[in-house]
This record gives sequence, structure tokens and C-alpha cells, in this order.
Amino acid sequence: MGGYEPAIESDVADLRNDPDGWAQAGSVTAALFLRRFAPKGAWAHFDIFAWNPRNRPGWPAGAEAQVIRGLYAMLKVRYA
Repeated sequence: MGGYEPAIESDVADLRNDPDGWAQAGSVTAALFLRRFAPKGAWAHFDIFAWNPRNRPGWPAGAEAQVIRGLYAMLKVRYA
């Protein structure tokens, strides 16, 4: 991961959350960004694509939270 650290460095902020174009490693740069803010100990990051690009009957184009609802249900059962 160390090779991608420069991709999140910024001239005007502590760091940037949109890495330079040469750093085509979204999950790696996301982890580097989160590492700066996540608390010590166990934590998780879910990088979820929640967008429906096509318009279909019953499934309009736009934001979609099916995976998020399923993930919440699983976590609720597991940790309730």
C-alpha cells in the first residue's frame, strides 16, 4: 500500500479523497484514506456500488440500497 500513499497527498489539505489518476487502485487508496480516521481496533469498510444505471419497470434509474438493506439485516441478526 505504501506505493499509493502519494496519491492521497494534497497541496491544500491534510489529504485528498479522490486520488490522482495514476492511482487506479480504488480499494487501496480508500483503505489508506480510512486508515487516517478509523479508530484503533477492529473496523470494517464496505465499498458498495449502490446505483442502478438503467430504468426498468419497478427498478427506476438512480440510487439503490438493496445491498445496504441486506447488510444491515445481517449485522442486526449477528450483533443484536
